[in-house]
Amino acid sequence: MHKQEHKLESDIMETQHHPSLRFLVLGLIALLCSLSTAQAATVYTEDFEAAAAGWSMDNGVWEIGTPSAGPAACAGGSAQCAGTVLGGNYPAYDDSRLVSPTLQLPAAVGAEEVHLRFQQWFSYSGYDSGQVQVSVWDEAAGTWGAWENVGGSV
Repeated sequence: MHKQEHKLESDIMETQHHPSLRFLVLGLIALLCSLSTAQAATVYTEDFEAAAAGWSMDNGVWEIGTPSAGPAACAGGSAQCAGTVLGGNYPAYDDSRLVSPTLQLPAAVGAEEVHLRFQQWFSYSGYDSGQVQVSVWDEAAGTWGAWENVGGSV
């Protein structure tokens, strides 16, 4: 069985020069591989209760913890979540990323599909946005493909 490897990236882009309270909180993340129209198997879950094993964060903006603003609790009943500046303002003109560990998925057969599901809460100022992106490992080339947006901006 051929397996595909994927990485997920959540990207928050700051485009205004004055900071205000804004952050993205990712709670329970589940990557599901539909095995048939009647059933699905969970391939990967993350509730951020333990350290962010295998996750990478850049520019010092993403963190794991409990937010001091926004929702009263993290998604899925978790005590912790991944978010940007959980207790303050997001820095101006800053791009920051939270990248998942490499996830190995079984090859889809026939009409099977892979679904990414996650719970989020966010608050942005006018020109800010967040994106979820996926990169797929190209076995033949031995490199990661370009990051591709999944859906529209959040």
